[in-house]
Amino acid sequence: MSTSDKAEGARAGRAIEARSAADAAIEARGVVKRYAPAVIALDRVDVDIRAGTITALVGANGSGKSTLLRILAGSLRADEGAIAIGGRALDNGGASRLRTGLIAQSPELDPEMGARATLELFATLHGIARAHRDARSGDLVSWLALSRVVDRPVASLSGGERQRLHLAVGLVPDPDPVFMDEPTGALDVDGRDRVWRMLARARDDGRTAIVATHDLDEASRCADSIVLLHAGRVVVQAPPKEIIAAHGATMVDAEVDTRGIDATAIRTAITAACCGGSEDAAAQVEMAAARPGSRDLRVEVDGSHVRVLLRGAPPPDPAALRDRVVGALEKAGHRTLAWRSNPPDLRSAYFSLTGAAITPTSADEPAAPGRGMRNRTARRPAMPVE
Repeated sequence: MSTSDKAEGARAGRAIEARSAADAAIEARGVVKRYAPAVIALDRVDVDIRAGTITALVGANGSGKSTLLRILAGSLRADEGAIAIGGRALDNGGASRLRTGLIAQSPELDPEMGARATLELFATLHGIARAHRDARSGDLVSWLALSRVVDRPVASLSGGERQRLHLAVGLVPDPDPVFMDEPTGALDVDGRDRVWRMLARARDDGRTAIVATHDLDEASRCADSIVLLHAGRVVVQAPPKEIIAAHGATMVDAEVDTRGIDATAIRTAITAACCGGSEDAAAQVEMAAARPGSRDLRVEVDGSHVRVLLRGAPPPDPAALRDRVVGALEKAGHRTLAWRSNPPDLRSAYFSLTGAAITPTSADEPAAPGRGMRNRTARRPAMPVE
């Protein structure tokens, strides 16, 4: 890092330290992380996370969300930039001595140790007094539905049970803020619901959570703020409803037969059907291709997969758009094998903003097009859960 970069980082650190901790739990300015000279994981990232909120870091694989999460949590050093937690500037992303906690993506637990013994061990390591150790472990066992397996060795637990134990271990010291990397990836529907309800109750008690996730439905429903990352940069940070209102689109995904696919003909036919005039279709297609993410209509053809995004006020009806797309595909000589249509949501907003789709990472998330796509349209209390 150059002398000027260090000076700039120091000035930024003093500036964010001077702000009120009541307004922002975490602030980051100009954060850069390089893993090699040509590999920039984070590129001048600015983030503001308010106290007592749930913030979701959303992005495709390689977007930088896990790197950002680790830097904010103090477990990874940034190459440039300034970070403050609770108004207290950190030394360029160095480990914080505040009561923060990072729950990494992959469980690393002793397979021979029992679940209860694992929780008790980590409670001891975190210096929790014996008088409170059993109560804290018992609460976590109850909150994360581990009662049936608490006396079994870790090796005998299912993937979901092991993930819930992993989360419980991370929550033993009652961290605030808490940083979670894909906490619900291996969980079933009930497990996911428990985690988000626990975070919601913690937020209501004034605590702060930062969650990196691929699950856009969960993030849209449960987070107060979304940070959309793409290629190491923050595309937008705002409440999910605001992002959807500004950038969401009615979206249709279709899978077509693969005989003689002509991507240009498909784009032209769909554009004509959606824009109401074949003579304008070619120009509309050119404009949509030239300025991705900025047009009201976007048509993508990738092999046998066709994706259409259409924005408007009011938003186009998903069923009506589906009918237009299916009709246009038939006109272009292609039979639609499967389709999925959605009103404006966070997924369409992400795609509109970046041109890149997020691939689901677990069987419980919506299937990618063509893979099972269906036809459808005082001291605060410790982290509680209902």
